[in-house]
Amino acid sequence: MSHDTVFSPSKASGGVHEQIESFLQTVMRGVMRPQDQQAAAEQQGKPGRPVILPSVILWMAVLVAVLRGLKSQRAIWRLVVAGGWWKQPSYDIEDQAVYKRLEQEGYKPLVQVFERVRQLIVHWLQPALQAYHQRHAPLAPFAKQVVALDEMYLDQVSRRLPILRHFKKGDVQLLPGKLVALFDERLQQWRAIQYIASAKENGMKQAYCLLASVKAGTTLVLADLGYFSFRWFDELTDLGYSWISRGSAAHLLSSGRYL
Repeated sequence: MSHDTVFSPSKASGGVHEQIESFLQTVMRGVMRPQDQQAAAEQQGKPGRPVILPSVILWMAVLVAVLRGLKSQRAIWRLVVAGGWWKQPSYDIEDQAVYKRLEQEGYKPLVQVFERVRQLIVHWLQPALQAYHQRHAPLAPFAKQVVALDEMYLDQVSRRLPILRHFKKGDVQLLPGKLVALFDERLQQWRAIQYIASAKENGMKQAYCLLASVKAGTTLVLADLGYFSFRWFDELTDLGYSWISRGSAAHLLSSGRYL
């Protein structure tokens, strides 16, 4: 996957949706495989419709549908078949083919797209971040990255289905799960998010996986009382992370061995 595409925000006056779509076009060029790019280029201006639908085109059509307020999978199929958006060719496929692809491919193609989005935003924000540090002394200068770790429950589902009506309002069984997330404080950007299907499950295992996405030795980890555990503090220290955790007496435990 190429990572050398540079995006500059458009200076032309335009709607927010148009600017986002322009940004996503840049993203698409970065995530398309070379063979997909060649096939798309060869198709431009030629009669007939391609048979194979590249995965990145399908999922970009999903994002375009969301941006344009389209509310059904059939609307996504219409985009793919009609073509024309971002000068894309049309694809001669049945609607069921799109439904099946969306179901079978899962969320991984979107993860690739959003990771590319994250990389471009990081590149875009670097000049602003450097200018800010020239005017203000950075907090925790020993840490190249400062990340916050937290988790949250998803909103309860409505009790409309018969299998849910016997649950009382507020029952934990109505929770569709929770998210464990890692947030970059300096870039104000999500680094990683993981979904847990069971709201009762402890998110510590996912927390370790998320921390693997940042470099130990140069990262300061911020966490609240949900991660207050001396074993957790010992393991973070042994792995090389600096950390700050809020204590029950409202004091701070600074990086290291409970100084």
